[in-house]
Amino acid sequence: MPRLSVVAPSLHLANLVEIPINDRKMSYGWTCSAVDCDAGLAGHRDRPEARAYAGQHEAHRATSTFAPGSLVVCVGPAGSGKSHFAGAFPYHWVVSLDEMRERLCGDGGNQEVTPQAVHIQNSLVASRMEYGQTTVVDGTNVEADKRASLVALARKHQRNLAAVLFQTDLDTCAELNAQRTGSRQVPLSTLVWQHGQTPTPQQLADEGFTDIHTVRLQSS
Repeated sequence: MPRLSVVAPSLHLANLVEIPINDRKMSYGWTCSAVDCDAGLAGHRDRPEARAYAGQHEAHRATSTFAPGSLVVCVGPAGSGKSHFAGAFPYHWVVSLDEMRERLCGDGGNQEVTPQAVHIQNSLVASRMEYGQTTVVDGTNVEADKRASLVALARKHQRNLAAVLFQTDLDTCAELNAQRTGSRQVPLSTLVWQHGQTPTPQQLADEGFTDIHTVRLQSS
C-alpha cells in the first residue's frame, strides 16, 4: 500500500506589499502566503528589488520541497493555480503542456494538437528521469490514463513520484479562467468537467504517488 502523505496548504507564493515612507515616497516589501512560512514581511526596497527577493524566496522553497530527481505532477482544473506554482521552479525543470502545444502550432490553447504535445511532453520527462533531473509537469492531468503514463516513467527510472493536487473551488477557477485571453480560456463546460474529474489524495496514492501535497487557492 503506497504511503499517503498530504500537506495542506504550504504553497509559498509571495505577494508584493506597499510600505509608505512619507506622503510622497513609497517603498515595497513582500509577504508569503504559506501559513507555516516564517518569512514574515520583507522590506523596505524599491519595487524591482522586492520582486527579485520574493522570486528568490519562492524558488528556494519550491526547490527544497521535493527530493532531488523527483517527478512532480501538477493535478487540477484550469484556473486552479498550477502554472503559478510551476513558475516558482527553475524554468528548465518545468515541462508545460501549453508550451508543447505552442511549439507545435504557435497556439498553446489549441487542443487539436494535444496528442502530439503529450507525446513530446512524455519524451522530455523520460529523458529527464533517465538523467535524474527534478521535473515538474505543468498540465491539468485530471485524467487517470494521462497520469498513468507519468507514473510508469517515474517507476521505470526509480524516481520519487510527487503530486501537487489543486483543490481550488470551482468559482475561483472560473474567475481566474475568465481572466485568460484567446484560446487559453477554457470553455465553462470543459472547466466544470475538469473540476469533476479532479482526483482525491487517496486516488493518487492508490495510483502510486507517494508524496502528495494539496493546494487550495482563495479568490481575492
